Amino acid sequence: MVNNQLRMEELICQSIRDKKLLKIHYRGGPERIVEPYVYGRDKYGLKLNAYQISGYSISGSIPEWRLFKVELINHIVVLDKKFTVRKTYNPDYEIVIEVICKV
Repeated sequence: MVNNQLRMEELICQSIRDKKLLKIHYRGGPERIVEPYVYGRDKYGLKLNAYQISGYSISGSIPEWRLFKVELINHIVVLDKKFTVRKTYNPDYEIVIEVICKV
């Protein structure tokens, strides 16, 4: 489990650093395509703050900002497509207590 968590952290931080899209499967559901912005820890665990641009959504609201619980991400792939940082991204917004990596 620790190795999987470290590998996932490497992939998330790589995609944030390179500004590349991620394809994730969340809560065992269909794929979602997201722009990753912040990966870190809050008092409940590891979180990924991302802008979902396509794929499955329970609410049907896409595109939209999402805060994903990393423990519920079942599968992750860094795509070979870059994204441009959105004007709505606020790097000063404290979504997590401890930032591991961010745009």
